[in-house]
Amino acid sequence: MTTFYNEESMGEGIEEIPRRELSATYVAERDKNLLKFESWTEIDQVDYMENLLLRMCHYQHGQINEFLTPMLQRDFITLLPSEFAINRKL
Repeated sequence: MTTFYNEESMGEGIEEIPRRELSATYVAERDKNLLKFESWTEIDQVDYMENLLLRMCHYQHGQINEFLTPMLQRDFITLLPSEFAINRKL
């Protein structure tokens, strides 16, 4: 069986991620590793992610950047004062 990730499995608002085949080893171990990650403190999680990023190549950093950009833009918009969020017709 071929497994892919796409916007349904990765979260809302991610339309441009191309579908890629995941390795069977990764699929078998992913949930166990995510549960372990979730058991750590936020500081531990950030340290772990920094170490992962240091081990990734430039191309992978670009992929992560494409994934994070819409999430960070959404966070920025929610921090704006409410008067900026009103949709006004001129």
